[in-house]
Amino acid sequence: ARETAAELARALGAEPETDERLSPGADAAALRAVVAGRGETIVVVGHQPDCGRISAAISGGPEPAFPPAGLAVLEL
Repeated sequence: ARETAAELARALGAEPETDERLSPGADAAALRAVVAGRGETIVVVGHQPDCGRISAAISGGPEPAFPPAGLAVLEL
């Protein structure tokens, strides 16, 4: 995830940031805490099964499949 985030940041002209609260096993509450006050658009990079579980918890829907390089857009 860190390597992917670094490549995305490079392409976007941004600096990647890491936060241990998003380590494996993170949940929607951790994501909300990490992104709070950081701006309008945030890119978070992670792995399964956390991404699917967090997406489902925030959207109220089923867990998305998240194939490799998959993404979800969530509004908090």
